[in-house]
Amino acid sequence: MSKIRIGVFGAGRGMDIARNFMLLGCDIVALCDFHTERREAAAKQLGDTVAVYDNFDEFIEHKMDAVIVANYFHEHAPFAIR
Repeated sequence: MSKIRIGVFGAGRGMDIARNFMLLGCDIVALCDFHTERREAAAKQLGDTVAVYDNFDEFIEHKMDAVIVANYFHEHAPFAIR
């Protein structure tokens, strides 16, 4: 059985959620955050195999099975719809 490939949008709280999914055996394959410091810190934790984006449109095109939407709560809807 293949692992579920997950993307994380929002490297703050999203990293906490991502760690839980990794404990369940899922692969985190992509990360997107608009804040450079958070993005770089999260990328360092996740390793070199994770694609890192600062552009949501590019991120959402990455091959993945699911996305963790962990940006600011008042901004969820437009990104979740896309």
